[in-house]
Amino acid sequence: MKPIIDISIYQGETDLALAMSRIDGVIARCSYGWSAGQIDAQWAHNAKQANDLGIPLGAYHFAYARNEEEAKKEAKLALSAIKGYRIRVLYYDLEYTPQQGNLSNEQLYAIAKAFCDEIEAVGIPVGIYANTDWFRNKLTNPGFAAWTLWLADYGTNSGYDEWNGKLLYDPFDHVLLHQFTSRAKQGVLKGIEGIPSEGLDASSDHGWLQTWNKDHVYEETTAGGTPSLAHRIGERVYFDVLFASSTSTTPLKALIHSGTITKILAGRRNPYLINDGSGWLNDASIIEQLFQIGDQVMVKQGVGATWVNQVPIAGFVYQNVYTIMELSNASQTAVIGINGKVTGRISMAYLKRA
Repeated sequence: MKPIIDISIYQGETDLALAMSRIDGVIARCSYGWSAGQIDAQWAHNAKQANDLGIPLGAYHFAYARNEEEAKKEAKLALSAIKGYRIRVLYYDLEYTPQQGNLSNEQLYAIAKAFCDEIEAVGIPVGIYANTDWFRNKLTNPGFAAWTLWLADYGTNSGYDEWNGKLLYDPFDHVLLHQFTSRAKQGVLKGIEGIPSEGLDASSDHGWLQTWNKDHVYEETTAGGTPSLAHRIGERVYFDVLFASSTSTTPLKALIHSGTITKILAGRRNPYLINDGSGWLNDASIIEQLFQIGDQVMVKQGVGATWVNQVPIAGFVYQNVYTIMELSNASQTAVIGINGKVTGRISMAYLKRA
């Protein structure tokens, strides 16, 4: 596995065609602060090269925001920078600056959330970059678990990964990248071509390429809105599984089978939050549902209906009104009956509302 490098104006005018054989990806600074002139002078050059060469590309924005409003302005600047380029994820770089001063832990979380919410709202995955000291002492709010993390810890900064490819510290269990040196050209990437600067940061991959394996392109809509999603906040949906988080890949058996979408994080693996905390869903895990337990239904005529056990349906059944007593989303079948007495199990495709 080869390192992933991060670059900015401080690396000079790079030639990634010469460097690409030594690396697995690039994370380039796109912007800093919130003024129009604070787009990194080498961003367009670096991003175009990575896209043209097929090198996985991430971006990062260096934070100067002192409050939520400034953080939102920073997000808008970052979006203006990445517009039209293919990126995997955009990081918010949080570290000490004189402009920010000594912000409290809660202020830092509020600033990070304001930035990340703006980015996620347009469908771009977002993460947080910080060093070990900051994650231990400043970025301590449990809310940071909502984002993918990029951890900086150089050890003695020998130019090599002194953790030997292992994560010795993993805040919130969400670290996918470990930036292990700023002296890669004196160590693991000694002799690399195409990077003019003496200093070069390198990171080891702990699931970054596997997790962020799709490109995302930000394109402004005429209304400045969010990308199209299949479902909306307030919509009632049906399911057999739920996910523990918006980024989880492991489905869990659901104890409930319907709920209301109360939040959407566009760009996440599982963007829909159900009931303000029951779990998360994606489009593939949402099941089309026409009925609920207690609904009054009749059996459709002329569609070849049978009971699930293939027993033919008697003619009088079509004349009766039944109550749905049980539902199975997995098999899309329902148990129907009259006055609490089961009549049979049937495909929901053969039912209509009474």
